[in-house]
Amino acid sequence: MEKELDFRRLPASYKRCFLTACPRRADCLRAKVTDNVAQGELWGPAVYPAALGADGRCRFFRTGQPQVMAWGFGKLYYDTRHRDEVALRAAIKDYLGSEAAYYRVNRGAKLLTPEQQEYILGLFRKLGYSKGLEFEHYVETYDFRP
Repeated sequence: MEKELDFRRLPASYKRCFLTACPRRADCLRAKVTDNVAQGELWGPAVYPAALGADGRCRFFRTGQPQVMAWGFGKLYYDTRHRDEVALRAAIKDYLGSEAAYYRVNRGAKLLTPEQQEYILGLFRKLGYSKGLEFEHYVETYDFRP
């Protein structure tokens, strides 16, 4: 059963897709959002036809299926050595792009995609940690990243 789209979580800057000829339209979250544009909405960000390459792939494609997103880093550090914790925090901040992004993910204002989760867990594995590698919170939702 498909999870219902919650348009209240949809950022105002989220790009809609009106490319009816796209071969992946039926599976694309941007197309689903477009098909449910609020009545009276007159304009907004959109994916232009040039985004659809000659190979039929769109660089703005987002899966229309809910993803298991995560947030909160506390549990990851329970059994880490202090020197490793300092290095891991720095590596995660670097990966996310800033200290501010790190703290937004830590408090749940920003969610980690499955790919981001795997990358971060991989940092711990590289240092020999394998037990208790989980984030504090998980939620099944749509990937509304720009």
